[in-house]
Amino acid sequence: MRFASVGFCLLILLSCAPQISIKKASTDEYLHYPPERYMERDKKLQRADVEEKNQLFKAALECGNYRLAAYYLRIGANVLHVIRGEDEKRLYLETLTERDQEDDRRELLFESVSRFPKIFSWDLRWENGNWITGLVHFAYTLRPEVFDEVLLWCEDLDKQTRRGYSTLSFLSAAMDSAPGKKERLLTLLRAGCDTSLTSEHGDNVLHLFAWMPFDEDFSEVLEMILETGLDINGQNTMGETPLHKAVFPNGLRTNSKEYIQFLLEHGAQKNISDNYNAYPVDWVSYFERGLESASPEKQKQILQTMDELRALLDTPENIPLNYR
Repeated sequence: MRFASVGFCLLILLSCAPQISIKKASTDEYLHYPPERYMERDKKLQRADVEEKNQLFKAALECGNYRLAAYYLRIGANVLHVIRGEDEKRLYLETLTERDQEDDRRELLFESVSRFPKIFSWDLRWENGNWITGLVHFAYTLRPEVFDEVLLWCEDLDKQTRRGYSTLSFLSAAMDSAPGKKERLLTLLRAGCDTSLTSEHGDNVLHLFAWMPFDEDFSEVLEMILETGLDINGQNTMGETPLHKAVFPNGLRTNSKEYIQFLLEHGAQKNISDNYNAYPVDWVSYFERGLESASPEKQKQILQTMDELRALLDTPENIPLNYR
């Protein structure tokens, strides 16, 4: 009974607590408060118009108080009205994903994408010149388990960049050896991503796929892609099959041998030529371009790889074209 009385008194005190005004909420002191300090004192804030809430959201964001920024989204601030320009959007995406293990950033991330799924479709040009969507950025930067949860709010898994790359194809082509690539790809495939989408040059996900990291086993990913009915011998606008692209341009930078073996074991044809009458085996000659500047040890590696790939790809039916 005594504890019930104490709880009742606490509720009375909270209900009588002075309300926080817009002016007070805008001060540096209040912008650094955790949202819990606003409990039962935010009636004026909740009744504020959207523009006032937007200003408070922006101020909290600039102060680095991401939990408070998430609170303002919950009570009606509109991130799409605050974050407008391309530079602002890039910075906001980086804010949401930097050190994503921190609870405050994750809270802001979830509030942002759950309330404003349009963020997934932001198509932005980054410093490296690539055009990527918000979804692509999340796929690259979030830990697999966080990305898995974020994906639940995405309304268009197959949104393509202005150059025709889907998140699935963009991530498949990743060569930075970032951990979790396989898990993220499986998440996208299980969510139902369309594997048949092609880039502006007609490349599908198999054309773009890079077996990287070297020691990862991507068989499960590739088998799931093939189970969707994607043609393993499909040609892009240059007539190139995935087997062509597995040889070059990725070559020595990825585990091309493992990928080529997988493609051959699953029905890839060696004797399909591209628009220049080149077969996949002819593309092996491109590796010679790196021989002159390579160290003796690297030269040995290049020559060994060339021999291994030619052994896999060459057949009596191939017409040697010495395509260089």
